[in-house]
Amino acid sequence: MERSTNRLGVAATLTAGLAIALGACASSGTEATPEAIRGLDFQARVATRAREPLQLGGSLLITNHGRRVATLKFPNRCVALLRAYEPDGPRVAPVWDQSSVIDCPPAETALGIDPGQTLEVPIPNVGTDRILGDSLPAGSYRLTAYLAPNGHVVEIEAGVFSLAVTPRSR
Repeated sequence: MERSTNRLGVAATLTAGLAIALGACASSGTEATPEAIRGLDFQARVATRAREPLQLGGSLLITNHGRRVATLKFPNRCVALLRAYEPDGPRVAPVWDQSSVIDCPPAETALGIDPGQTLEVPIPNVGTDRILGDSLPAGSYRLTAYLAPNGHVVEIEAGVFSLAVTPRSR
């Protein structure tokens, strides 16, 4: 089982992390602002599960280090999703986005996180056959978990994963 965990705190978000968030914004047209995530720490946990085809899934942990309840609103029930990028290329646009293969009907979802509380948000499982499809070759891909609280995209590095599909799983 391959597993990767990565943390992105507010300090990182305001410096190098802002570039990560803004990279995600290039495709969504929104901007990540410090106000939307002030006092929050985001940690992506993505793991592979040995099934046919190989499955990826996990969770996104959101910890409130602030002094007030953090209320995050999302446009649908798909709060946390995955994106794949070329492992060494610039992160201008993902080569794959989980929102393209999952049904997320509109239904506003609000999550309240008390000070000191950590909330675990599931990332839906997805098979490597859905990620690679017919256009991406097997190989290493950099995965990120992302969410869009209050209309602002936050994207967290999840690690580099080796993705392949066996002929019988296609």
